[in-house]
Amino acid sequence: MTQKLSKIDRIIDKYRADKGALIQMLLEIQRENRWLPPKALARMSQRLGIPINQIYHIATFYKAFTLKPRGEHLIRPYIFDNGPDYFSEGLARFIKKDKTGFFDIHGKVVIEPAYD
Repeated sequence: MTQKLSKIDRIIDKYRADKGALIQMLLEIQRENRWLPPKALARMSQRLGIPINQIYHIATFYKAFTLKPRGEHLIRPYIFDNGPDYFSEGLARFIKKDKTGFFDIHGKVVIEPAYD
């Protein structure tokens, strides 16, 4: 975890520990980890002098942030007028870069996104 904390410190140093850049720092930390680990938030609180509850307030207010670990791939389901696409013949559609692809029930991509 020491290596991860050093990454957190580098991100904080990049923004010169400016409290006004808190959201940008949170975004960058999440980009590195795919979520906001509690130890990273505690380190930010310590380094920036911001109470931890204020950092959590911001992290839970914005939908862009997640406090739970995410998988390596985030699948955005295909949405119809009446709700999400359902598995048909073991496959469901998803969207990536405005292209439609297909994945199986285990989340494995079966057909790469290539269709509009």
